[in-house]
Amino acid sequence: MADTGSFIHLARPLGPATVGVAPSTAPLNVVIQPQAIFSILDHSLRRNADQERVIGTLLGTRSEDGTEVEIRTCFAVGHTETTDQVEVDMEYQKQMLALHLKANPKEVLVGWYATSSELNTFSALIQNFYGGQGDGTWPHPAVHLTVSTEPGKDIETRTYISAPVGVTAERAADSAAFIPVPYEIRYSEAERNGLEAIAQARDAEDRASSLFTDIETLEKSIEEVLGMIDRVSKYVESVIDEEAPASTALGQFLLNALALAPKVDPADIETTNTSKTSSSFRISQILSVPKWNSPTGWLPPSSPLEVATVRPLVVQVLKAEVSVVASATTANEAASNGIKLRNCEHNPPNRQSLLTNDL
Repeated sequence: MADTGSFIHLARPLGPATVGVAPSTAPLNVVIQPQAIFSILDHSLRRNADQERVIGTLLGTRSEDGTEVEIRTCFAVGHTETTDQVEVDMEYQKQMLALHLKANPKEVLVGWYATSSELNTFSALIQNFYGGQGDGTWPHPAVHLTVSTEPGKDIETRTYISAPVGVTAERAADSAAFIPVPYEIRYSEAERNGLEAIAQARDAEDRASSLFTDIETLEKSIEEVLGMIDRVSKYVESVIDEEAPASTALGQFLLNALALAPKVDPADIETTNTSKTSSSFRISQILSVPKWNSPTGWLPPSSPLEVATVRPLVVQVLKAEVSVVASATTANEAASNGIKLRNCEHNPPNRQSLLTNDL
């Protein structure tokens, strides 16, 4: 998910130049991890009722050439804001930053966030603090991330770097021109599934969502694939009927996707699935047998099958079954190897037979 609007790309950071300090290249792309967004939203939910926005520190990594910044995590910073002034707990920010960098030495300070899309004079003050020398991001420009959290509206994110403005040096400290830069929210397949599971609760009254079972997950995945196939089919039909313009890039992409499809006979797939299902069922029967050393087990004390004998027997059966599954032997081949079903002498009613070696 990326924002590909119109942006101004800077070859060098627009920051106040300092003698003896070489400026660094400004970031051309910002990558945001989902956990950082979740932390910001959680901070916004816990804010005081009289606070319009909350702020915090962004941490992550920066590429060697400085053209890409990855925001991995963040932490909240207390502040109070009125129409006349803003106060930020700088001491807390410095202590938390030092503690985090000590625990995560590969991460660095990359900027700050705010839960409001508004940019004002106070935003410039905070931006200059995070981008300054010493405890700031200098010589790299500080990244400002805004996350809108207005109820009933979609979450909108923006990323900025800044350029100093001001006629006098006194005004330069509280003045800055914010320049948008492209960003991308990057997540893995596991994170995407987690986000989709959480998103299921947005329309629920209790705002809760239950985890999907394996079958439900498979069903949902198949429905998504069928939906994508239907969309592609409609697009191809519209291109053939000259109702939509053709795209060479999209056609090449579809051709590459079709080339990845395995060339397998449907009959072979059905045979393989049937064999695996049958083998899994037999293994589940064995695993459903209660523990032999349980005091409340169904094996009578006077049984000739003692615990020391039965336990290795079950292990041997499992090994034999796994060997049968791995080699995909038929039932006749398994019987020739001495594997067959045999009822225990003291098998109680409603108990499944044990798959054992012929003794």
